[in-house]
Order: sequence, then structure tokens, then C-alpha cells
Amino acid sequence: MVRPPSASRMPRAVVLVTGLWVALLLGASLLWPPLTGYDEAMHVGMSAAYASSPTHLWDPGELTETTALRALRQRLPADPASTPYDALPLPARGDRPSFAALGGLTPDLTGAANQMVQHPPLAYLGYAALLRAPGVSGLAWDQQVWLLRLLSVLVAAPVPALAWATARRLLPAPGIDARPGRRPDLGALAIAAAVVPLTLPNLVRVCASVSNDVLLVLTTSVLLLGLARVVTGDLGRHAALLVGGGLAAALWTKGLALVLPPLVVVAYGWALRTHARSQVVSLGVAARRHRASLVTVLVGGVVGGLWWLRNVVLFHQVQVTGVGEAGLLALYGAPDGAGRPVDFIRGWPYLVAVRMWGGVGLPDTPVPSPLVVWGWPVLLVAALLVAVALPSRRPGARLGVTLVAWAPVLLTLLVVGSGSWSTYHRWSSSISGAQGRYLYPLVVGLAAGAVAGATRLRPRATRVLPGVLLVAALATQTSTWAMLLTSWFAPGRATSPPDLVAGFQVLGQVSPVPLAVTVCLVLVLPVAAALAGVAGTLPQRDNGV
Repeated sequence: MVRPPSASRMPRAVVLVTGLWVALLLGASLLWPPLTGYDEAMHVGMSAAYASSPTHLWDPGELTETTALRALRQRLPADPASTPYDALPLPARGDRPSFAALGGLTPDLTGAANQMVQHPPLAYLGYAALLRAPGVSGLAWDQQVWLLRLLSVLVAAPVPALAWATARRLLPAPGIDARPGRRPDLGALAIAAAVVPLTLPNLVRVCASVSNDVLLVLTTSVLLLGLARVVTGDLGRHAALLVGGGLAAALWTKGLALVLPPLVVVAYGWALRTHARSQVVSLGVAARRHRASLVTVLVGGVVGGLWWLRNVVLFHQVQVTGVGEAGLLALYGAPDGAGRPVDFIRGWPYLVAVRMWGGVGLPDTPVPSPLVVWGWPVLLVAALLVAVALPSRRPGARLGVTLVAWAPVLLTLLVVGSGSWSTYHRWSSSISGAQGRYLYPLVVGLAAGAVAGATRLRPRATRVLPGVLLVAALATQTSTWAMLLTSWFAPGRATSPPDLVAGFQVLGQVSPVPLAVTVCLVLVLPVAAALAGVAGTLPQRDNGV
């Protein structure tokens, strides 16, 4: 059995890729102006609600948007692609008011309902603690939002390293499934998994905004690493802590985590059966030998399930709508029941696919090039299909790819799709819930599964894969950032140098921090980290496996 990776054995390349990831997150925290994250204003309002009442659990329709955020919504462009920031009169950085000066982060009874009450409170409690820190309330509103975004950056920082560690568990052990002279560089493939999150511009945007998605990405990634260890024979307490802790935290973060408990059951059932067979004992004996691990995971599941049990007891459903039935009627009008399955099947999968790599606007404008939107997912799906089809003599390898990479995606699409269809069936005006970002918490599993499909590449190809993948990821990020500068800030006919300079000048005016800090975080730091990352992913003799 391959031992779990330790921090001391983490290759320098993974450290550099992680550093580049953090640099991109910091740049994105300024490139996407405050409150342009998905539902970011409502997430900030939810955080403020828990800052004032940390023990109160809000019922559907009970909480409205805050007075300050409602005032800002009326001042800021609803769609920066239609009303760019260079055409918008904004106060100078030193003259921007605080949330308190805008009316405060208290609910405005005449405002729209805050639908984020449908989510568990764990992520919001973290943001709330920061809002309550001394001196924060006196800062300008955009600086407060930026501080909350920095907390998101800190939470999301370990994602590439977790992808590397998960891939190490799912890749075949050295010497297995390798013909003489054609042994793949498994260390390089694991490094390539760390690069995969960097290929998603919108994942960078999400993890640099105020959202409960950020904590869900981290907690799910931790759980998937634990599952990868379990299906490859690790029934110890450390793996159980990863699974149980990740499960409890994920379930207290967002409803998408409800797809995870079945995966945990299957993983431990497989591992216990494999252990029982290898030791020639009954399944009951194997379970008793690992009682402590099983109890740890069970406690995590029970703790995580308390929020959802509350929903069932109080509202007679697992996942509630945050605005309540009255809010739905106010939003969509009277149900017409005219939604046709054929229209939904045509529209929903397309929107999910195009928004996974292409959703960098609100939610669709601007749209990256077709190569970015469709090229990356085609490569990912092809690699995952190969990974599942590959024969393997390592116990649990194929199941691991299926359980960690494929099954969570399919279950998530099933859950989200059924909810979207329910709404579309009642109100046929538009398709809701078709967001590729709902798959982002699974990026670690997708990355590990994809590189498992690359083990049949020629040895030289596996050695250069991390560098090639990183260069392609940087090209994707660069084109996306340039597109934003010349669409949201200073629109031009093309991303020419003058257009980019003009866009950056407007960004410097919109940014919540001084121009020198903006230049450093959006330009200097990412470029320096990119150069170091590319140099660090060049083929090496020892890549850490």
C-alpha cells in the first residue's frame, strides 16, 4: 500500500503551483469588482445577519437584503458588460462610505428576500467573525467586502495540494500496470492534477469572492482525499478524520454536500469487504477491528445531518427555498405548468457545460473563446473515460476513479437538474440552476481521475504534461483577464495594448485598495508566480512519488 503523502514530501513544483493559485486568487479578488461574485451581495448580507445574531437560524422568507446593500445595488451596474465602469461615476477611494453610512447591514423590510437562508450557517459564521473584528465596521464598504474575500482566498489556498495528494492515492503504485520501458512518470502526473484547478477561470473567481461555495470546495476536497485513501486500503483514523470531518463541515455549508454520504457508505463498504477477504475474516470482524474509524465517520455524518433533519422537522422537506412559496410567486408569477421536457433537455445541459469554463460574467457576458469553453471539458471527459476503462491490478484503483471523480459529478447533476426541472416545469419562463460552478467542489476528484487516465501516455509525455498543462492554464487565465479589462472596465474593439492599459486604469480607480497594491496583486505577483511555476514544472528526475 502506498503511504499517504506528507507535507515534507510535497514536491517543490506543487508548492510553486499552489503559490501561483494563491496569486491568481489575490488578483481575482480585485479584478472582479466588489459584489460582482455570484449572489455576493446576499452572501455578505447573510454574513452580516450572523454577525449580529450568531445563534439565530433564519427561516425561509424571514430575512431581507440589507439597507446598505440595497442602496449599493441601485448605484452599481447590474451588468458591467452593458454599463462598464468607465461610464459610471464612482466616488474617489477615500470618499467611499462604509456600510454603516449607507444605512447599515440591517435588514430592509421593503427589500428583496435573501434566499441564502436556505443554506447552513458554517461559512457565514466565519465571515461574520471577520465583520465583528475591531476596526472593520469603520472601513469603506468595498474594503470590507475585500477583507471577506481575503478570507475566501485563505480557505481555498490548499486546493491544488489536495488535488496532488488525491491523485497520488488513485494513481497506480510504482511498478504496477507498467510495461518495461513504458513506465509513466507518476510523480509528474500527480503534479499535473495540482494544475487542473488553475484551468478554470471561473473557479478562481468563485474562490476569490464572498460565497459559501469556497468552504464547500475545501471541505469536499478534504473528504474526497479521505475517500481516495479509504478505497486504496487505508482504514485508519487519519483517513476517517478526513472523511468524517470533511463530511460534517460540508453538510453544514451547502445542500450540494448531500450527494456525499452515499459515496462514503460505498467506499467503506468496499474497503471493509476487501480487508475481510484479505484477512479471511467475516465482515463483522473487519468492522470491529476498525470500530474507531467507523465511529468517527458516523459521528461526522450525524453532526452534518442535523441541519437537514431540522429542515425536515420544521418545513417537511430536506432542501427549502430561501424565499419561501410567497417569494417564488412574487419572483416568477403564477405557475403556468407549460415547461416542456424537450425544451429543458435542450437548454439545461448546454448551459451547465458552457458555464463551467465559460461562466466569468453575470453569468454569461462576456464569454471566453470557444476553445476555452469547449476545449477543456472535452479533454477532461476523454481523460476520465480512459481512466475508468483502464485495467488495473491495484485493488480499488478503478473504483476510486469512479467513486471520487465520476459518481459525485453524476449525483450532483442529478440533484441540481431535478431541482431545475421542478422550477422550469412550474414556470417555463427561464431555466434556473444551470450553473457549471456547482461542480467546482468536485474539482479535486476530477483532477485526480483525469490524470489517472494519462497513465497510458508515453513516459516523456507524462513528464512534460504538468508544464504543458500549466502553460495552457495560464493562457486561459490571461485571455479571460484581458477580456474582462476590455469589457467591464474600458471596452475596446480588441484586447490591444492601449485597450488593456485603459482597462487597467479604470480598474485602479474602481479597486478598493491603492493603485500600487492593485498593480502588485493583479499584475506583478501573478506574473512572477507564473514564471516560477512554469520553471518548477519542467521535467525533473524525482517528482515526489
